[in-house]
Amino acid sequence: MADLDISHIVTGPLDVNCYIIGDPKSKKALVIDPGGSPDEILSICKEKGFELESIYLTHAHFDHVLGIRGLRAKTQAKIYLHKADMEIYKILPLQVKFFGFSSRISTKDCEIPDPDVFIKEGENVMINGEPVAKIYHTPDSLLEVFIKYLLMYNRTSVGRTDLWEGSYEQIRNSVRGKLFKMDDNIEVLPGHGPSSSIGYEKTHNYSV
Repeated sequence: MADLDISHIVTGPLDVNCYIIGDPKSKKALVIDPGGSPDEILSICKEKGFELESIYLTHAHFDHVLGIRGLRAKTQAKIYLHKADMEIYKILPLQVKFFGFSSRISTKDCEIPDPDVFIKEGENVMINGEPVAKIYHTPDSLLEVFIKYLLMYNRTSVGRTDLWEGSYEQIRNSVRGKLFKMDDNIEVLPGHGPSSSIGYEKTHNYSV
């Protein structure tokens, strides 16, 4: 497969990093964590001549999934999620209320389809039937997707561990046991905040 085309936008009420990854040869694409801005995501795909065929969710917190409804209204892209996240996925309205966004996010916005495919650790992320990544999943339902780069939860931190299914120990063990064993030069594309590298996180991420 040719080098992948990776676009990045910031979406949703909590500024989630959303990544559109396309294969220039097959013209197929996937999106990771569409936290909002479905029209912008589709506009990027159209501009580059990509057909959106799949939606991958790193986890089911509301700020990472609010763009799904708009994407599915205009495409047949399949939704991929780890089964361990289903309980959180099903309480999207409660999540929105918990964070105080009920006045900005309507009940209709929270009506998203069930996942089409449950993903498992060790499986491949696919574009046009070809593997482009390997999936790794932490016990507390955070997903790291390794492609040309690395997607990680947060830069210089390990994300919120006081929310649903959160566990500081599990996240720390996952970061140390998986991420920090990788090459220092690998770029880290986080769920929130600016990009980083494995080497930088090893020396500056005091959370782990």
